[in-house]
Amino acid sequence: MKNCWLTLRSDVFLWLTQDECLIYNSNNHKKLSFTVNDEIRKICQQLLIPINLYTVEISEISLEEKSVRQWIDCIIDNDAGYLKPCSNTIKPISLKPILKIQDSINYYTKKYNEELAGEIIHNLYELTFYINGSEYGNNSWYKQTVFPLKSCQPLDIQKLFGFIQNAKSNFLSNINLSGNIFLYPDYVSLVEEICNSKIRFTINITIQDFEDNIQRIKEIQWTDNTQFNILIDSQSDFTLISLDGLCINMSVTVLVFTEENYKSIIDKLDTLPVYRDAQITPIYNGENFDFFHSNVFISKSEINEIALSKREVFMRQAINIYDFGKLTVLSDEQVFANVNMNPLGSINNSMVSLIYKEFTKGQSWLRIRDQKPCADCIYQWLCPSPSNYEIAIGKPNLCHIIE
Repeated sequence: MKNCWLTLRSDVFLWLTQDECLIYNSNNHKKLSFTVNDEIRKICQQLLIPINLYTVEISEISLEEKSVRQWIDCIIDNDAGYLKPCSNTIKPISLKPILKIQDSINYYTKKYNEELAGEIIHNLYELTFYINGSEYGNNSWYKQTVFPLKSCQPLDIQKLFGFIQNAKSNFLSNINLSGNIFLYPDYVSLVEEICNSKIRFTINITIQDFEDNIQRIKEIQWTDNTQFNILIDSQSDFTLISLDGLCINMSVTVLVFTEENYKSIIDKLDTLPVYRDAQITPIYNGENFDFFHSNVFISKSEINEIALSKREVFMRQAINIYDFGKLTVLSDEQVFANVNMNPLGSINNSMVSLIYKEFTKGQSWLRIRDQKPCADCIYQWLCPSPSNYEIAIGKPNLCHIIE
């Protein structure tokens, strides 16, 4: 065989480390990982140079080398690329998938300096307000998931809805309320505002507080934009609620801590159909690392099952999929992009200034896997973004590949 052009398709990602390479076809979700030798590494390095347009010339000698030929055959078999003879053939062209961010930090800096930064609000999709506390709350779990604090002062209702008003855009789609809404001082006004709003509200409430207020819930004509998310601490004693006669939208989130805890709660939840679709949320308590290591840490086989589009890969390269577009307001009026980080400011600051600060100085929305050890891993951009679990446990990565 004479010299040939090797071309990778435009939906294919090529990731290379010192010893390994991963080819991921975002069109059919097939993955090809292998240990590289000097010749294959040299070919990969040439393919990664943008000016080469994802095409490299392979010599006849290289094509006759068994390892190179097998590697190229795997690429072709996975529909990740193709070979064409160089003679009498124009060099093929393919566009290497490269992340291009239209709304970059520099873009918003320029807009902000020109006092034209209003469109930065379009990046805000979700707000969470800790409106007050609950005797069934917890002062550490809220740093891993939305869960009421033990006790705290109520958030001023005028400031709450003023903040929402300043955040309104076609992109703001959900507002979370956390606490015991039925003990809120302006409870009646709050419910009226929620039911009259066109934005979706999710009321996150412990199962005990929900049960204590069943009659009050039945007396209210809840609108379709309102949903109750019932929070169950699987370690505590609680009674599963019969929801007969309740005309509400609802979901269930169960916090689990051990495998035994998980198994027992599943058996209990199966007794009532409404709980069978519950979202199971692990919580790190400082003493259950083994549980997380066995059940939360991601394995190579699980990564191989990940099927991402090209756009989803780009998202992981640019933003934190858990934090981006979200702000949290605690009852002390401090505003966070992530409650584990420093506050961006207070509820009294302008929405534009808070979001601009997160883009330019924050640590949450743009927190991606660009730090070691993830930066040295070929699966870097297939893994989910860094989560609050990494912060709680104190590890930069929760996987079995690099430990």
